[in-house]
Amino acid sequence: MHSQLSPETLQRLLSRRDLTDPRQGRHALQTLYRQACASVSAALSLPLRLHRTSGILSGSAPRLQGGATEALEELLQLLDDEGNRAEHLFACLGPVYGREQDGAVRLSGHRLALWVRDPRTDSLPPLVKALSGAALPETGGRLLPEPSADFDRGFRLDVRGADGWDRMAMCGYAHLDGQPYAGVLLDLERALATRKGLPDVRLVHDPDPDVQGRMLDLEPWTDPREQEQPVRRRLQPTG
Repeated sequence: MHSQLSPETLQRLLSRRDLTDPRQGRHALQTLYRQACASVSAALSLPLRLHRTSGILSGSAPRLQGGATEALEELLQLLDDEGNRAEHLFACLGPVYGREQDGAVRLSGHRLALWVRDPRTDSLPPLVKALSGAALPETGGRLLPEPSADFDRGFRLDVRGADGWDRMAMCGYAHLDGQPYAGVLLDLERALATRKGLPDVRLVHDPDPDVQGRMLDLEPWTDPREQEQPVRRRLQPTG
């Protein structure tokens, strides 16, 4: 059961920047999710339908989005209103505001949720393979069974980093309105930190202008303090 958000909490949440939204400024997360969506769409031969979510469900009593399937339900309702239930790769994208805990809202980061209708329950392996290959090339991966509130049958996707295995996504199978779906929920901050080799995932949100200037692309992270200072060439007079 979700309690109503106070006006102060709602304003604080809505004022947070969505790093995946180009209207709020450039960020490497935008390149990351676009590459991932394009790769999975091509691999599964499905057109992409993108749905942005604020992480807050509107209505008479605004509340936190409780799970990934709620965003998919919103998208499916939009398609019903349009009279369009063609097969798509459904992508739900945006900030995830976490959950209420001990009377407070625990904030979290951004997530890309990819869903496909899956009547034969065989879409998950190619979905995960295409996603991890695009978002996290040159990293080994493994799937381990793990219960999840978002899936009837859930798995954890780990990738091998410099310090061992790190959880990067949850995936599995779910039913909505009696229809089976396969889905994967990618933690975009963690994926970007792994892709760029960040020493700390918190750098993704670091307000320092120099740090943010190097969060505009997927180039490997370098610490400017470890780089050699450029040698200035002194012009010699001619003649």
